[in-house]
Amino acid sequence: PTTTPTISPSSSPTSSPTTSNPTTSPTPAPTIYVQALDCPPTTGPMVTITSGLKTLTSAAPNTFCGIFLHKQESGDLIPLARSYHGQAWEAAPGPLACPSEDVNATSISLPTLTSDTYVILSKDGSMDTRKQIAKFLEMTTFGPTLSEIDGLASTTWNGAARANYIRNQMDLPATSHREYWRKRTNSKWDATAMPARSDHPCSPNSKWRKYSFTRQDRYDTITSTYIYTYYEVVPEEANLTYTLHEADSVSDVKSYSSGTFTSSNTGFSGTGYFDFGGTGAHLEFSVDIAEAGTYPISFRFAMSSSSFSGNRPCKLFVNDTEIVAKYDFIHTDSWSYWKYSDLVDVELGAGNNTIKLLVADQNGGPNIDHLRVGKPPAIVMKSNGWPRAIAKNGIHLLDGWPYDFTDYANSTFSYYPEPPMGDLYRYHYGRLRVNLPDGTGSTIAKFLDIGNPPLDFTGYEQYLPPNVFNFTENDIFVDTSSKLNDYPMRRGQELLLTTGSTDPVCSSVPPFSEESDAPIIGILPNGEWIQWTPTIIFEDNGPSINVAPEDDMTTNVLSDGGGDLFVQTNEKLKCSNVQRSFVNEGTCFLSTESTACSATDPVGEVQIPMNTSNVIAFYDLADKYVYAVRGLVMEELNEHACQKSISRWTFEVNTTCAAPTSLEADTTEALRNAIEYATSDNEYVKDVSRGLACSPTDVTTEKIDIEIQVGSDCYTHVHPDHLNVYDFSGWVTNHPGGEYNIQKWAQGWEGTEGWYLDFPFNGNTTRKIPKHQMSRWYNNVGIPNIVYVSKLGDSIAYRDLPNDLKTDSIAEYFGATPVQNVIDGGIIVCGSIGEVGNDPTLEETFDVRSNEFTTSSPFEQNNQKQVVWTEIAIYKEDQLRQRMAWALAQIVTTVPGNIDAFDRTEVYTHYYDIFVKHAFGNYRNILAEASYSPLMAEHLSYLKGKSHSYVYEDEDKRISRADENYAREIMQLFSIGLIALNDDGTPVIDPATGNPRETYTNEDIESFARAWTGFDRTAARGNYEEVRTGTSDNRLDPMRIIPEWRDPFPKPNLNGGFIGDGYLLCKDLPAQSFLKKGAGYRLLGSKASPELMKDTEWERYGVNDILRAELDANSALYQRLYNGGNYEVFVELENDLTCTTGTFECDVDTLRLVKLGPVYYEFVERPCVQMAFFDNGKQIQLHSNTMRGQMCANADLAHAREACCREDRLYEVRTAWKESNVTYLYEGERMTWATAQDRCVAYGKDLCLYENLSTAPDNNYKREGYQWTNKDCGINVKVNSEGYIAIVHDAMSTYADSIPWLVEEENTLNWFRVFWDSGSYPGDSETNTCADNNCKTLTDGSCLCKTAVEESVVFTHDSVSKEDVISQLFMGVLGPPDGSNATVIANDLTVHTIGDNVDASTVFEVEDKGRTLFFKNVLSTVSLEGWETLPEIYEAEDATMNNAVVKNNTSSATGGLYVEARNGNETSYVEWNVDVDVTGPYLISLRYANDNSPRPLSVFVNTQEVFLPLADPNNTTDFTNVGSNPSGDDLPLQRCGGDCDTDDHCGDGLFCMFHEGWEA
Repeated sequence: PTTTPTISPSSSPTSSPTTSNPTTSPTPAPTIYVQALDCPPTTGPMVTITSGLKTLTSAAPNTFCGIFLHKQESGDLIPLARSYHGQAWEAAPGPLACPSEDVNATSISLPTLTSDTYVILSKDGSMDTRKQIAKFLEMTTFGPTLSEIDGLASTTWNGAARANYIRNQMDLPATSHREYWRKRTNSKWDATAMPARSDHPCSPNSKWRKYSFTRQDRYDTITSTYIYTYYEVVPEEANLTYTLHEADSVSDVKSYSSGTFTSSNTGFSGTGYFDFGGTGAHLEFSVDIAEAGTYPISFRFAMSSSSFSGNRPCKLFVNDTEIVAKYDFIHTDSWSYWKYSDLVDVELGAGNNTIKLLVADQNGGPNIDHLRVGKPPAIVMKSNGWPRAIAKNGIHLLDGWPYDFTDYANSTFSYYPEPPMGDLYRYHYGRLRVNLPDGTGSTIAKFLDIGNPPLDFTGYEQYLPPNVFNFTENDIFVDTSSKLNDYPMRRGQELLLTTGSTDPVCSSVPPFSEESDAPIIGILPNGEWIQWTPTIIFEDNGPSINVAPEDDMTTNVLSDGGGDLFVQTNEKLKCSNVQRSFVNEGTCFLSTESTACSATDPVGEVQIPMNTSNVIAFYDLADKYVYAVRGLVMEELNEHACQKSISRWTFEVNTTCAAPTSLEADTTEALRNAIEYATSDNEYVKDVSRGLACSPTDVTTEKIDIEIQVGSDCYTHVHPDHLNVYDFSGWVTNHPGGEYNIQKWAQGWEGTEGWYLDFPFNGNTTRKIPKHQMSRWYNNVGIPNIVYVSKLGDSIAYRDLPNDLKTDSIAEYFGATPVQNVIDGGIIVCGSIGEVGNDPTLEETFDVRSNEFTTSSPFEQNNQKQVVWTEIAIYKEDQLRQRMAWALAQIVTTVPGNIDAFDRTEVYTHYYDIFVKHAFGNYRNILAEASYSPLMAEHLSYLKGKSHSYVYEDEDKRISRADENYAREIMQLFSIGLIALNDDGTPVIDPATGNPRETYTNEDIESFARAWTGFDRTAARGNYEEVRTGTSDNRLDPMRIIPEWRDPFPKPNLNGGFIGDGYLLCKDLPAQSFLKKGAGYRLLGSKASPELMKDTEWERYGVNDILRAELDANSALYQRLYNGGNYEVFVELENDLTCTTGTFECDVDTLRLVKLGPVYYEFVERPCVQMAFFDNGKQIQLHSNTMRGQMCANADLAHAREACCREDRLYEVRTAWKESNVTYLYEGERMTWATAQDRCVAYGKDLCLYENLSTAPDNNYKREGYQWTNKDCGINVKVNSEGYIAIVHDAMSTYADSIPWLVEEENTLNWFRVFWDSGSYPGDSETNTCADNNCKTLTDGSCLCKTAVEESVVFTHDSVSKEDVISQLFMGVLGPPDGSNATVIANDLTVHTIGDNVDASTVFEVEDKGRTLFFKNVLSTVSLEGWETLPEIYEAEDATMNNAVVKNNTSSATGGLYVEARNGNETSYVEWNVDVDVTGPYLISLRYANDNSPRPLSVFVNTQEVFLPLADPNNTTDFTNVGSNPSGDDLPLQRCGGDCDTDDHCGDGLFCMFHEGWEA
């Protein structure tokens, strides 16, 4: 068949008829009838058509024509195919469309139907200008508006107008979803948490309110426990009395009309109430008064009519005199909700009086429960010990009767307090629903009739808190309101102080709010009372999404990273410094502020296990009275395990309950499931967080202290504060029973252990300790008396301790780092794009989740991201960008259900902003940012992914595979798809199969999955919405790479090569590449540890004792980095620099860090490829040969360090040496093998295969890293039956398991795919076995072969194309070679040659997809080799022996056994029988250990002694005596290089270099 389609039609018709013979045989199948089908007129009805094959005529211009399935039962039309405006037919799209696989441009096949029919119809498709504009806007926006259509229709609408609209849309500022949310997160914030702090009452736009209680008053933000509200009678009014006059029946009143006495509703006080009729209805009471005077009266009423603005006023008469013409009875929300009307002072005479209500309006009257004459005493409502509201007319129930709110009565809020909401009547008063003790040990949930009381301390000023503002007319307030309520708030209930305040009181108010702070009260000029509402402050900490990278992106970044706030908030608000990444690097700068905090080295993260000994330590170290509390009891039904969402249990392991509580089966099952489901590492208690469906018969106060058997363990339900650890130091001073009774528990009173305090609920009559009611605990727990620390058995970060416990002695004891000023050099501070501050002038629209308690439900918060998206889609101008972002988000998508952040908003808006930001940009940037997103990693499960090689090595050979999810989806869903496509979107056909060519295989997925290992989240920080606080909990900022988790082995790409093709080879980097053009330096400030490489903990924190690569101030590198003191965050050398003579710059192969005074830069090498195979291997090992680290490394690369020793010196082999500033020039220096040898030779030693390593002068064992040895090594491969290979290091193992398993021949399972030249490989068939290739057959059936690397020239001429170069050259170079000539072959291809020949020095320059690439004209090929004779190992246990002992040593002997020869003075021997196939010379060697002077052995082969003479037994080597070697006249200038341990082993005039007292 034709391999390419015809590119143009024939130029002319056929000029003559066909001359071939007619058909001589009949057609093998009957002719299929094809019906031609035309579109009906647009003015006519739809036309029924039959099934079968139809040829179609395209619709006429400006006409729509469609074929539909007509549903007979419903009459619906289901679209099948369509043509419009002369265009070819196509399958109709849309969610309701039937599948139309048989539709093409000119025909359709309609299957036979049983009941429904097919129809065809036409519609007028002509469009005027406004319709065209509307259709265009439907495609480019979320929907046209009339104003947009009018605007565009006012000018000529054509292609230019459309292009101009697109350009204008692209130029509009982007609307960031994250910024939109952050600006409107003005939520109430009464305690500092990890993300944020509160504002200050004196700051501009502080929020104030007129009602008393907010949602934050239900739970303690820090402990998540209920806040108790206490009710106290105002003492001055304790003797006030009042009388009630019921309206239960006719006998209770003097007269009435047009109304009824009934009891159909609930909540009334007596046996019924009076239901007013219409206009003219009245109710009159007869009231007897003992003494004439002024009396306050009020009526308890219910009213739930919404007509007439929710008010049914009456006229009020006293003794037939009209007192009030319009006495309001405002909506109470239900006919069963009862409130008291406003108090009215009336004059009553001694004796009988009449009080009458008369309905004057058509609206009718309220329901009247009773008349109250007199005023009850005022009640003070207190929370956290502070008066919060004055109920001047007492408190009763809205939905019940009676309840006595006397002194010490307490309650918790059963639902969040609601402010005055709605219109004039609905929820007019606000609501407080509380849990009240019912006297039986249980509680009832009831509404208070005072609503959410307005603030009013008039006449009760004695209850005012310390800080009260007296505002003047100069203080400007504007109305605001919250959108976080069930109904819109009543206007005027919340106010913004736009001007801020300069009142002297400001200096007395703490800088931000905390949970137990005293309320801040204010008085307006008109006498109204208001209270400050602490509101969240999100700081500006990054540029807007609209700031271009070329502009200054640092302007709005916190100058100290949030360190000052970190300190001010006692470390509750975390440091806000953002870890540097490719996304935010433009926001970074060097901060030298004393408060600057680091993004990578968080302060105070030391975890303190809260065990009994550490609890005692607080007293021993700092005289702090810290105890775990015991003895608390549960009394109320709401404390029952089945009545609360969190219950606490103690447990005894492997214990049968002595007296298990008798429970119903469903209760038992619910409790057991909940306890088993809960996970906890706490050894003392288990907190169960789960709603329980218990039997009602078990929910009693008698069954609060449940004991239940769960498996083999016995669990007991305890008080939720049981074994909580508190600092009682404040209570020592304030304890009514004296200091001693709190101090004694730490002081060993009567044998107490010092870590607990028993709450004396039952008291102790012997010791005259009174019974302590539980209210005493609830009233006093909290700041400043009894401050929560942690839970016994948990851990707490030092930073999270109460501030009073953060003493120097405690910090030192627990190894915490106290907050200190930044040392010279500064800290790198970075921001986050879109991390703008909130705008208090905008209404409170969104709430914020944090590590502390949040009042909005998870479902409400989950909905916030949809609200953000919807509001932007509807109201914002950048419609085209938002449409593009929406489309892109459907491709590179995440599913919230796969992410443990259901109720978070900011992380999702931040992710969505990737598409907003790059909507008109580069798709590769989208994939890069999405791939580094913690949400994507969690969604597609490559978060914390570890390579097989890491897991296998780190977890005792556990076999694992890299997660393949993202490797698959980034190809299938996010980029190339399943089928390769041509530029026109048609499938690429595989000529071998005739089928569409698949873009990748399962083998590709498996290979690429190994590339997506090593990703982990960064540490949680401040100033963004986050719940978790750990070092790997940040779901917002780009992830980091954990190098050791990565897969280190080659990975094939999709083009027949490997990932890394086209990059420069590391071995081709110029010498001292750190001084060459393109070298990078990354500013670290005062941080003396690299971020892109890994230092040991000792190197990271031993700042003052470590040799650093400190640049000479005169060096060219110093001057470029110093830059006149204007340190750049990243420096790329523009030109080659020269090293400064006499400095380390000229003597090192590479750098890690360089020091410029107090500032450090990290050297960043240009990207290069380290080849997996090489021929010049040298063995490396860790500081001890017993450690699993003996491997083979490329001697030409700076992979390891020096370890100086001579293999002919026993004690040097035992302990090799290196010396600071002598053998190495900076800590952690890496060098090539040749440099290491040169350094050691200059030191008077050499390289050897050593046992241990010591460093002078500071021999700290925490140093890590690899050292070179003098042992040659090679790279072998294992080949499995599928042709996959695994790399094996042919290194000498001096100890069992000293070669890492990932490269050890019997253990490695790190298989990867390679491309075999001939398609054949060792072991692929019975005729091509391992042995046929002289390879070794391993126990797993794979072949072990040696390798050799060959390099060959690819092109010998320049007659090549760009495609040839890209497909056949794989190794990159820096650029054209010096002295080369350039020949332009094509616009996108240039050849650079030295001389006239195309050879190995030739470089090909290619322009491809906006990139300039340089390729080396060399192909590197790995060849497999075998052994002439396969090596055989004969173990000790295989030998015959005389006078020799076989001993066990599984740690270093290969077979687990070894022979200890020469047992005593008798001759001993060890003999093996060896079978060989071919007579000839063979190499033999013995693996031995010797820890003494030389012990020569005689070797016999077939009874003939084999003698191996030394080539030069006493050769000499010149050396220079340097470093720590002792010097003196007694030392010669030559050393003995032979086999010696004493001078006797050397020739005349030579010394063995072994002297008493030191080791040579």
